[in-house]
Amino acid sequence: MLVNILFVIAVQDIEKRAKELDEMGADYIAVHTAYNLQAQGQSPLENLRNVKSVIKNSKVAVAGGIKLDTIENIVS
Repeated sequence: MLVNILFVIAVQDIEKRAKELDEMGADYIAVHTAYNLQAQGQSPLENLRNVKSVIKNSKVAVAGGIKLDTIENIVS
């Protein structure tokens, strides 16, 4: 079985891109908030929530920004 995982990283409009990937049939959309973007104030958890709010079929994965103090919020 082939599974496709498409990453969204450093895109201008993460919700728009995630919706496009979902409509294209992505099995998983991986939200990756790069360290340099986190240093500029982007929140990995907020990006994850925003993506989850616009997709209908794809599942989500996350990379970047996972720490002991954030893991509970990420998996919920």
